[in-house]
Amino acid sequence: MFEKFNIVQRHTYGADEMGTQLGYFEWQKVIGPVSQSLQHHTVNGSRESCTILTTMSGDGHVFAPLVIFKRQTG
Repeated sequence: MFEKFNIVQRHTYGADEMGTQLGYFEWQKVIGPVSQSLQHHTVNGSRESCTILTTMSGDGHVFAPLVIFKRQTG
């Protein structure tokens, strides 16, 4: 298809996004019964989140990530 429509790889892009909670970067250990598949734990801190978008071209050029935060009001 690239040859048919004369598309070069540097004009082809792929993007991926992920969401994450801010200030929540530590591994957590939770102790509970083995028979219970769902474990609950308490976390201190904010529940504010952000979205990170990464983009790369078909020829391997990687662009700086775009980080999207919640809008500030006031």
